[in-house]
Amino acid sequence: MGNLIDRLLFRLNLNAESRMYKIGFQSLVATIYENSRKYFTNSLLSIFFISLVLLKKIREKEIGFLFVSSLSFFLILFLFSNITWIHDFFVLFLVFPIATFSSVFLNRINLHKKEKAILLLTLIAVFLLESYHSYAKIHQWFITSPPIVKFVAENKGNFLVTYYENPDYHQFRFYSDLRKTKMVRDKEEFLRELLNEDYNYIIVMPEKLDDKNFLLYLRKNFRSVKVSNEYEVFYLK
Repeated sequence: MGNLIDRLLFRLNLNAESRMYKIGFQSLVATIYENSRKYFTNSLLSIFFISLVLLKKIREKEIGFLFVSSLSFFLILFLFSNITWIHDFFVLFLVFPIATFSSVFLNRINLHKKEKAILLLTLIAVFLLESYHSYAKIHQWFITSPPIVKFVAENKGNFLVTYYENPDYHQFRFYSDLRKTKMVRDKEEFLRELLNEDYNYIIVMPEKLDDKNFLLYLRKNFRSVKVSNEYEVFYLK
């Protein structure tokens, strides 16, 4: 319970550990602005802000709901200020208000069907042209990322590992946190985990595996592939 309270105070920017980050209102707003521009295109953000200006009738039930729920998302960002400062996933909180207000605005704009179709096609074209550079960078990252990160990204399902994660492979943590992942050190732990949970594969670092008999057992009983000089993956299904 003490650890939970400490984490809460840290996220609220209220304890000694959080003070080292020196998060203030101005720096927080700047961070949100910078990351929003990094993760959303300018055209999408522009439509969102235009929507806020033009959708003045917030007394209507559906618009009022969107307004209140969107405001609550923004309040979460400021209340738990260390989330926005340390973790990039905060942009997920902005997806709902940006998408919904923009959609309502485009749906309610007073144009004929043909004019509305032309406007939508124009906006889609602008969005694709503007976002091409970002998608190209993402593609470049994917083909140059560590082989084990690329493997886990392409192969779905839960998995086991026989080593401590390399802290330099921070992208790997994204996939391991979203799936059931467990570390095992020998054959006994491996078999016990297979009885308790459903796993698709196990990732082994042969050079760092103390129990060599475990490695021989895996090679004898499961199909494998070498991902790089460091990693060998055994398929459990």
